[in-house]
Amino acid sequence: MKEETDDVIDLGFEDYKKAMKIFNDEELPTKDPQELHWREQQILAQRMFDDGHTIQAVIILHGLIEIELNRIWIMMLICKSNGDIEKVDLKERHYLDLVEYFEKEKILEEKMIIDLKEFNQLRNRLSHNLYGIKQRTPHKTELKNKFELGLLVSGSLPVLELKYLHDQGKNNAFAKRFFEALQEESEKELEEKYGDKLL
Repeated sequence: MKEETDDVIDLGFEDYKKAMKIFNDEELPTKDPQELHWREQQILAQRMFDDGHTIQAVIILHGLIEIELNRIWIMMLICKSNGDIEKVDLKERHYLDLVEYFEKEKILEEKMIIDLKEFNQLRNRLSHNLYGIKQRTPHKTELKNKFELGLLVSGSLPVLELKYLHDQGKNNAFAKRFFEALQEESEKELEEKYGDKLL
C-alpha cells in the first residue's frame, strides 16, 4: 500500500521523496516537510515547476499558503513561464525581500515583465477567495469537470481562479500559458491520484 500522510501536502509520499531527491540530489531528509524553511519550499517548487511538474509545484507552495510570499511566488512562476516580469514594486517589503532573493539565486531575469496593477488585482482576488472556497464543499454545478475538482482537492485554488480569469478573458497574460501547462496533465493522471475523492 502506498504510504501517504497529510504532512506531505497532498503529494503521495513516493512523489514527495522524488521531489526531495530533485531538490537535494540526495536522500529524503529526516525532518518533516512542513519544517522546511519557506524558501526551501519555494526552491523545491521552482525545481518541480522547471521539470514540468506544474501541479506538484503549486501543491507544495500551498503547504504554506498562509505566507504571503508564497502567493507572490506562485504568480512569479506564472509570469516567468509567460515571460511577463519586468519590474516589481520595491516599496513593498515583501516584494523587496523576494526580489533580493531572486537576484541572489539568479532567478529573476531582467527581460521579464509584470503589470503591477494586474498582479495586485489578481493577488487580492486569490487572497479574498482562498479561505471561503477552501472551507466549503463545492456544489457539483460550480465545477465543469473532474479536472477542476482534482485541482480543488489538491489545494490548488489559485489554479481555479486563474482558469476562471482565463475563461472570462481577463488577465490572460498571467493565466493563459500556466493553465495550458496544467491542461497537459491528463485527466486520467488526476483520476489516478485523486480517484477516491472525485465523486
